[in-house]
Amino acid sequence: MPGARRGSAVLLFLLLVLLAFTIRGVTATQLIPHVDEAATMLATEMVATKGVPVFPSGVLYLQGASLSYLLAPLTAVIGGTIDQLTALRFVNVLMGTGVVLLTALLGARIARHWVPGVIAGLIVAFDPASIAWSVYLRPYAALSLVTVALAYAVVCLVMDEPRRDRRWWRDPVVWIVVLFVLGTLTHISIWLVYPAVGLIAVLTWGFGLLGPQLRVTIGLGVVA
Repeated sequence: MPGARRGSAVLLFLLLVLLAFTIRGVTATQLIPHVDEAATMLATEMVATKGVPVFPSGVLYLQGASLSYLLAPLTAVIGGTIDQLTALRFVNVLMGTGVVLLTALLGARIARHWVPGVIAGLIVAFDPASIAWSVYLRPYAALSLVTVALAYAVVCLVMDEPRRDRRWWRDPVVWIVVLFVLGTLTHISIWLVYPAVGLIAVLTWGFGLLGPQLRVTIGLGVVA
């Protein structure tokens, strides 16, 4: 019976991913270009030709830098003009779908049951703002993905028992540092999350941050 329930949960999560991808994929082919998508396409072109997102005016455009570097190899293959906009949008569609999946996994992790996770995923899957910014070629799908992943890492850090035999790349603190760095290269608003993470750490461990949980203090200090 537990195996059957687990199989049903996996199937529902897969259907949720398919639903989110379909909604966003269809929308990507229908939405007219957004005025700000031109900035992303120009930054991507500069990355492809010069290696850095510097506009012809000499302005270094770091907002969405991670997206520009992600798109650059694709534009080198298929091109980066308005004719390829729909195809390029599917990079954001994939990230927006990832946001839905991560939200579902986060909900299930917190509630310790898959039903709340699926409900949370469905809410995001049908959210009009999430759909729109999972399509427009702007950094907000990437920002959402990094933010939800950061929330998941923090939840794992708080809920999981510390293990000495855990490999470094499975340590939530490592992922929190990596995600803050990646988020900074995506959109500066990721730093709105930092005070909340610090407050959670203080409320959870208190003076333990100077002892058993010193690695958390070091990680947050490195990020800052």
